[in-house]
Amino acid sequence: MRDDQSVVALVAKAAGSDQDAWDELVERYGPMVWSICSHYRLSRHDIEDVGQNVWLRLVEQIGNLRKPAAL
Repeated sequence: MRDDQSVVALVAKAAGSDQDAWDELVERYGPMVWSICSHYRLSRHDIEDVGQNVWLRLVEQIGNLRKPAAL
């Protein structure tokens, strides 16, 4: 949902280095990342690599998200 204020709040907390917020984001969106990678029939190893890159990119850019609710 693009106007989900709980996601906006989680993103703001995670951007402020709140570990609980990061854990919640990973719990919420980790299965979706895994599912998308699986859809492309990647190997388990490649799925893990892509997943790590997704989270690393988010860590690097979370403060720059224009629409945090669209995460």
